[in-house]
Amino acid sequence: MRYGSIQDRLIARKQELDSLTSQTKGTIAESAVACRLCELGFVVWTPFTQNTKADLAISISSRILTIQVKTASYDPRDDRFRAVLATRDSKTRKHIGYGKGDFDFFIVFCPGLDDNYVIPADKAIHLKSANLLPHRSGIRFQRGPKWEQYKNAFHLLRGEE
Repeated sequence: MRYGSIQDRLIARKQELDSLTSQTKGTIAESAVACRLCELGFVVWTPFTQNTKADLAISISSRILTIQVKTASYDPRDDRFRAVLATRDSKTRKHIGYGKGDFDFFIVFCPGLDDNYVIPADKAIHLKSANLLPHRSGIRFQRGPKWEQYKNAFHLLRGEE
């Protein structure tokens, strides 16, 4: 099936994903991010146990970096992606923030695009969500931090500015 525009493609991908559980969407995102990291030459590890703060780990020289993968959801009304940068409390099911040192980076997966956001945890750990515009170059969402500097910023994992 061919889509007339990038927005049509993003809406179709959103509809496909909406029928899946959060856990399945998370598995898809983690797998896509792990594959992308491998393509870039990183060695990737996954946790042996479930419900860890970090979804992946990579080695850089003699350092290990931990990564929390988030799936951004496309909002066709505002033509943007929104990523929840929090987790759910297992008892109350309410969103709660992560703590300092829980992991080193967020990597936000944008379904339907080849773009990922590589965000240092200390830049976003205090926030509940991020508004992303990877498909709208030169346009920024008016409120909140500007995340476009982190689009495909895999060089940050290597410690490069």
